[in-house]
Amino acid sequence: MISIAAGMYGIVHDFITYKISHEYYTKFKFVQFGFITPDNKLPINTLQLLVATGWAATWWVGCLAGLIFSLVAVYNTKIKNSIAFTLRATVIMFLTAIVSGLLGYNIGHFATPLSLPDLAELCYQCATIKKPANFTTASYIHNFSYVGGLLGIVLGAASILKQRHNVAVKTKLDKNRKI
Repeated sequence: MISIAAGMYGIVHDFITYKISHEYYTKFKFVQFGFITPDNKLPINTLQLLVATGWAATWWVGCLAGLIFSLVAVYNTKIKNSIAFTLRATVIMFLTAIVSGLLGYNIGHFATPLSLPDLAELCYQCATIKKPANFTTASYIHNFSYVGGLLGIVLGAASILKQRHNVAVKTKLDKNRKI
């Protein structure tokens, strides 16, 4: 389920960042994912490419998160608690990715745009970018969002461990009260 939510997040994320810089996709991301070749025009509907790119870029983060959260949550815990812990960790992961993406937007928006020679090293068609400031902003958003997603996995797993500890302490206190 987390993989599906992460894939959907990626799709929405790409629709938003496409509005900031369509060149980030048409001259970099679509080529990077192999959906078009550097010298091709867009072969199919751009919306289909955005969906495919958004999904391909993020489903695996959800898969990794689900695996880690499940392993951390299920150990020595009731299933009801495991589900609640995992759900909370997932929310933490997504919120961290969103906040990180917003931070990336702010930094990218005010950063010096990548120069054309730097962009040319980044990708084949980047030397022809008409709006390097928008391209730079979209790039920052994407990079910060990945870091935020991975940081969110760590924070989510830590949240699960803290919740497990709290339940264990409460259970021990309840047992001592009965004695």
